[in-house]
Amino acid sequence: MKKSVTGIIAYMFVFVFALVSADAVVPSHMVFDVSGTTNFVTSPVVFNGTITAGEPLLVGGAWMLTIDDTGWPADTDPQARWDYIATTYYYPNYDPLSFSWTATFDGNTTASPPAWSASAVAGTA
Repeated sequence: MKKSVTGIIAYMFVFVFALVSADAVVPSHMVFDVSGTTNFVTSPVVFNGTITAGEPLLVGGAWMLTIDDTGWPADTDPQARWDYIATTYYYPNYDPLSFSWTATFDGNTTASPPAWSASAVAGTA
């Protein structure tokens, strides 16, 4: 009986160590800076670029944010499309104290929530 209890305890230690090690390698919360471009007037709306600073596992990697533009004017009429985006998302959220606009694109203001992804440089994660 003593051998089987010792074996079970050793197995549990290895299992717990493996869980702790996995968490240490891949953080559950990461902070990083990004740089990139897109164009709201062109469909589909896809922001993308590189991860420039922050979490070492991701620096040098890529990020992408896709916004569902279902229901927006077609991109064949750029002015109508931009007018729609400005009046729907930006103009209602103007802050005169900071002279800035805040736009919210989420499942409540767009047909579906934006899709976000970040990927590490190959071989680092």
